Amino acid sequence: MRTIARTSTRIITALKRELTHASVHQGAHDVTGRPIEVAEAWEALSHAGARLRELDRVTGTYEIRVSSSLHYLLRRTAPGVPDRIDVVVDRDPDAFTDVTVFVNGREVSGPTIAVHVVDPGATGPDHEWLESVTEHEDDVPAAVRDLFDETARRYHDGVACDDERCTPDDNTDSTHAHQAAAA
Repeated sequence: MRTIARTSTRIITALKRELTHASVHQGAHDVTGRPIEVAEAWEALSHAGARLRELDRVTGTYEIRVSSSLHYLLRRTAPGVPDRIDVVVDRDPDAFTDVTVFVNGREVSGPTIAVHVVDPGATGPDHEWLESVTEHEDDVPAAVRDLFDETARRYHDGVACDDERCTPDDNTDSTHAHQAAAA
């Protein structure tokens, strides 16, 4: 554990660019803390007696300790790995389903957000519905396709289907043979 002097402005300036996440901790037993803006944590360094310490060089975790009962943790995040993703789904039964995505508390949108909704609707999960929702664009990742298709098939398996392409598989009673027909 290394303490960084407040006069090391070059080091502190570099850390202010690198450390993108911060949390405030009240007391010795507050392990999780409360997420805050990074600027608030850096302000704490101006308190008399506050110390900046490097806790872990590998993970990029730093602490600003103001007192024995108040400290701030600052850290960098691995590239491309968000700390938190929140998804709000507004499913209006008489209109479209609206999905809003937040990454680290900030709303994101654009072509990088792909929303996949499994909703058989009022007509139910008949065979036509199943075939239409299990047709994917080429850029949909395999893991997303698999989960989506599995979920859609669970809906479809729960209804009586007299479509000739939909006969129970020999291995399980609940799986339909339409997997082969769709291929």
